[in-house]
Parts: sequence; structure tokens; C-alpha cells
Amino acid sequence: MIRKSIRFLALFVMLVSCTQADLEKKPDGGEVPTQYTVTFNSNGGSAVSNVVVNHGEKVAESTSPTKTNYGFVGWYKEEALTTAWNFTSDTVTSNTTLFAKWNAGAFTISYELNSGVNASTNPINYTVETADITLAEASRVGYSFAGWFVASDFSGTTVAGVVIAKGSTGDKKFWAKWTPITYNISYTLNTGNNYYGSPATYTIETATITLGTPTRTGYTFDGWYDNAGLTGTAVTTISLGSMGAKEFWAKWTIKTYTVTFNSNGGSAVTSATVSYGSTVTKPADPAKSGFEFIGWYKQSRLTTQWNLTSDTVTAATTVYAKWQSSVTVTSIKTTTSLTNTINSVGVTGVSTTLQGRTVNLSSFYMGKYEITYAQWYEVKTWATSEGGYTFQNAGREGSAGIDGAAPTTAKNEPVTMISWRDAIVWCNALSVKESFTPCYKTSSGGVIKDSRDVNAAVVDAAVLNLSTIGYRLPTEAEWEYAARYKDGTNWTPTDYLSGATANYTDKAASLAVGVFDYYSDGATPGVTKTANVGTKTSNGLGLFDMSGNVWEWCSDWYGFITGIDPVTDTTGAATGSGRVFRGGSWYNLTDYCLVCVRIKGTPDSRNGSIGFRIVTKQ
Repeated sequence: MIRKSIRFLALFVMLVSCTQADLEKKPDGGEVPTQYTVTFNSNGGSAVSNVVVNHGEKVAESTSPTKTNYGFVGWYKEEALTTAWNFTSDTVTSNTTLFAKWNAGAFTISYELNSGVNASTNPINYTVETADITLAEASRVGYSFAGWFVASDFSGTTVAGVVIAKGSTGDKKFWAKWTPITYNISYTLNTGNNYYGSPATYTIETATITLGTPTRTGYTFDGWYDNAGLTGTAVTTISLGSMGAKEFWAKWTIKTYTVTFNSNGGSAVTSATVSYGSTVTKPADPAKSGFEFIGWYKQSRLTTQWNLTSDTVTAATTVYAKWQSSVTVTSIKTTTSLTNTINSVGVTGVSTTLQGRTVNLSSFYMGKYEITYAQWYEVKTWATSEGGYTFQNAGREGSAGIDGAAPTTAKNEPVTMISWRDAIVWCNALSVKESFTPCYKTSSGGVIKDSRDVNAAVVDAAVLNLSTIGYRLPTEAEWEYAARYKDGTNWTPTDYLSGATANYTDKAASLAVGVFDYYSDGATPGVTKTANVGTKTSNGLGLFDMSGNVWEWCSDWYGFITGIDPVTDTTGAATGSGRVFRGGSWYNLTDYCLVCVRIKGTPDSRNGSIGFRIVTKQ
């Protein structure tokens, strides 16, 4: 009994051991290996058929599955695709599932940068699984980025936002479009004016720019500089390929001009160099024999005076000296009428003005002195050599000089030996010389320029225009007004010499103001000829020699004033046999030097005791 039990136990153990070896009994009594199914999970790829593999055997490697836009990597043991199945060494010991591992297919991204530089963050490839791609802007020196385009001709619209969406496929190519950056060009002109057409902007593609030349009145352009200090080298161009905003400063050099002083026959004055817009430093006055310097004038015709304080130089300039023939004129304001109550003073042979007339005179200027020979000679020389004037008589230096000779030390004695005709032609010449309008003209308006006897009819019919600003002889009324003026209220009596403090019988009073040969009683102060003008005391207006030295021609015909009082700016009688001269001379008694005495002479009369003084409306 015991032995049978042991034999049964042994048989049982043997049967259990055989089950663990996975052996099966064939019907005919043989053993069959255990088989397992190997399943292929292609993870979205093409299907791969399952296979059955005996326990402990290797799996034959199947045909690789396919999956659009993916590359097959291999079969993996876990769903997590951590450990690859090694078909060479791995064996099947149970039912097994293998998982396909895929790599997404890589597509290229290419860029046409057109000389630009791509952003480092822009990818050069992608896969179908790549997250949305937004391209960054590329960069290019001198240009602004105008966008990515998918066409080489930049047609269509720029690619904006997400450029390559997740799930996209295929190679991609993008073209960078560029816009040249516009840079400003600014100019600091320092009060100048820029050249017309000077550009205000440019780009890196702009052809080389040659900077224009600006202008500034009174200055020379010395170049453009790239700094406010105007240091370094002047800039002339902006070259092709330049970049950045440009600012240029204009450099200027002030122009200088020569100011020439035309002394018009006076002593030379050195020219001056003056900067544009500056005034002229006043030079020393020139000198001219027989003339007084009035000032510098802008035109050769001496119309407008140059103001040395305010007038500025803007170009090469010539200024012209204006001379007054030592005729210092004094303003005589006739604000009240002058009643000529002229009574005879018992001078035998001397005619006086008509009694009791009232004459109103407009303001005028009268020469302080009788015209000197030096003045006469200067103007006559100019008139005959440059002005086209002709004179009957050459004139004499005082009463004792030589007719027509150059002035000597006696040059400041009054001119004599000139006729009324000579005097008015000389006045016309002086007017033109000093750029004024002549006062004596023909009836047809022509300027009288010839005092010769052959032109007597024309000269004697001269038309006097009192309103013209020129030089002329005084009217008789003007002469008497000036001679009798005392203080504006009181007038010199008719039996006085002009400016005298007592009548003509008072020797001292007469001698103080007049140059004459005899006192009224026949005594003589020893005068033998004319004296220099201005050697005696002046009258109430500051006029010298109104009595004595030389008779003074007036414009009027000898006659009497006609018409109803008051008369205004009368020029005397309309016609007559002679012209008036007044004031007496060095050759006469004091009786003839009275302010009331009037004499006549034919228009061609001349001698060593007749001269003239001038007036003007200036």
C-alpha cells in the first residue's frame, strides 16, 4: 500500500513539470509548442497584418508601414515608444503588440532676402506637427522691411500674422520686400536763401547729390559744413549709399565793397573798403578853392545826400562831393509883408522905388556874400568845358584883376566885368552843375546857355521861374527885403546903408558895413578897389556887402511894380530899357550905397564895379 502511494506522487510531479514547459500533447502522443499573436499598431500608418509566433521565437520584420508626411522610424515595445523592438535578438514569450514610431516629415523654408539679413528666430524647416509659425522681420541697412511675400514680384499682399499654420505641408519660400528709408536733409542757412531745388530728403538709393549753392545778400558762400562750429572740411555731396539724417550749416564771408569818393574837382579823398551793410566812416572833408564842401551825394547829379550815419553800403559805391561856390546861403523867411514906404532922401540923380507898396514874398535863400571871382571862374570853367555854355565876357578878379585869368590871392574879391546876361547864364550853369533845374529858360522851355551878344534877343527875353529849385539873381523885391531886414519887426530906414546903425551921414556907422570910395561930404576912406567879400559887418540877416563893394544885378527890368496891393513874389516890370542893379559899390559915395537906391544898366553893361549875388528856393 505504501509503495503504490509513492509511485503515484512521482507521476503527478512529472505531469506538472511538462505543463510548465508549454508543451502540448498531440493526439498521436507528440508535443506542440505554444504560439502567440504579435499585433502591429501602426499609429495611423498603413495596416500591417498580425503574425503568430511560437514561444521563444523571433518575429520576422514586416514590411514597413507608411504614413503621409511622416517617416517610419521603427517598431517599439511600448505605446510610449521608449524601447525599440530588436528583430535580431528579441523573442516572443507572450501575446505582444508592437507600436509604430513615426517622425514627422521635414519641409524646407527658404528665404530670398535681397541683400537683407534674416532674423535668427526664423526657421529653415518645419513639419506637419510644428506649431504655428509667425516669421519675424528681416533687416537691411538703409531700408525698412516692407513684408514677406510668396511671389518674387511681390504681387499680392504681404504675408501677415501666422505664416505657416500647424498641419501645413510642403516646402515654403518667402521673398523679403524692402523700402529705402527716407532721411531728412536740413539746412541751417544763417539768414541766407537756399538754392532752388535743394532736396529735403534722400535714400540709400538716391544718386549722388551735389549740394546747391545758397545765396545771401551781401555775403559770399564758403561751403556747407556738418557742424554748427563750421570746422573741418566743407561738404559738397551726399554720395550714393549714404545713410542717416543730414544737417548742414552754411558758412558765409561778408562781402566788402570799395567806396570811392569823387571829389568833383576837390582834393583827393582815399577810397574806403566797407563791409556789406555797414556805414561809411566819415573821411576828412575835401577842399576846393573858392568852394565850400556841402557833403557827399549818392548820384553824380547830386540829388540825394549820403547819410554817413544811417546809409549803409550794399555794393561798390561812388559818392560825389557837392560844392557850394563859397555861397553860404542864409534862410530868409518872409512871414510878414514888407511895406516899401520909400521917400526921397535928396540924392541928386538917384531914383527910388515907388512909395507905399506892399510886397509879399515866399521864403528864399540868399548868398551871404557876393559871388567871388574864384567861384565864377570855377563854374565858368566847368560850364564851358563840360556843360556846353558860352559867355560873352570872361569876368575879372575884383576891380583890378585881369579878365579871364586864373584866380590869384585876390580870388575872394567879387567878380566884376560881367553883364546881366553873363550872370543869368552862369546861374543856369551852377544849377545844372549841382543837379538842380535852371531858372532861366526861353519862351519855348529851352535852357539859356549862351550870353554872347549874338544871342542877345534870346537872353533878354528870358523867362524866370521862381518856383524852380535852382540858382538865380534875386528879384528887386527880394534884394530890398534882404537889405532892409533888421529884426523881423523893424526895418532899416531907406537912408541907411544895409546893416548900419545910423544914416549915411554917420561916417563910422557907414564905414562899419560898407566898402565905398567917398563919404557923403566928399571925404574918402581911401578905397581904391574892391575888397574881399565879408570884410565888413553883416546886416540883420547875416548878409555881407549889401551896401558897397560892387553893384549887384537883380533879375528885374528897370521899372515900377504895377497892380493892386498887395503884390506877391513880384518880378518887377514886364519890360524895360535896362536891368536893375542895387547896393552901390566901392567906386561910389555913400549916397549911392543906400538900401533905397536903384540903378539900371543895359543887359550887356559891364564894368569894374558891377557884380552879383544869388538866391535859391532850396
